[in-house]
Amino acid sequence: TITLGIGRNMVKSIQFWGEAFGIVDGRDSSGLQSGPIGSLLLSKDGWDPFLEQPESLWLLH
Repeated sequence: TITLGIGRNMVKSIQFWGEAFGIVDGRDSSGLQSGPIGSLLLSKDGWDPFLEQPESLWLLH
């Protein structure tokens, strides 16, 4: 668990947009899971784990 210091509505927004972009997959009994794009981009050995490259933002767009 990571504490981000954000409110309940912002958490819902992050979940919504994460699912919309394919970064995370829908909730199941264990919570949100990394989606295909999320794994390729943001994993430890991913293409751009910190979303620093403009190409990553274009891919998400």
